[in-house]
Amino acid sequence: MKKRSASFSVTARRSDITQMLEEECRAAGVQIFLNQEIQEVRKATEFLVKTGPDEFRAPALVVAAGGLSIPKIGATSLDMRLPASLV
Repeated sequence: MKKRSASFSVTARRSDITQMLEEECRAAGVQIFLNQEIQEVRKATEFLVKTGPDEFRAPALVVAAGGLSIPKIGATSLDMRLPASLV
C-alpha cells in the first residue's frame, strides 16, 4: 500500500472521508467488517481483536476512529481507550 499523508478540512463531510478510506483499503485488498463492536484488543506477536463471537488476527492494526475534536464526522474515543502498550 502506498504511503500518503492526508488531512481533512473541518468542513469535510463524513461520507467523503469514509468513501476515500474505503477506496484506498479496497485497492490494497483490505477486508472491511462493518457493525462490529470491539470487545478486546491485545498484541503479542500479532494483534488480536475480539468482536463478540469473532476474533481477527493481523500483523498490523489501523484505528480509524476519527478524533474527538471533530465530533460531527462521527468520531469516537476508541483510540484513547486502547492501551498505550498496543502502539
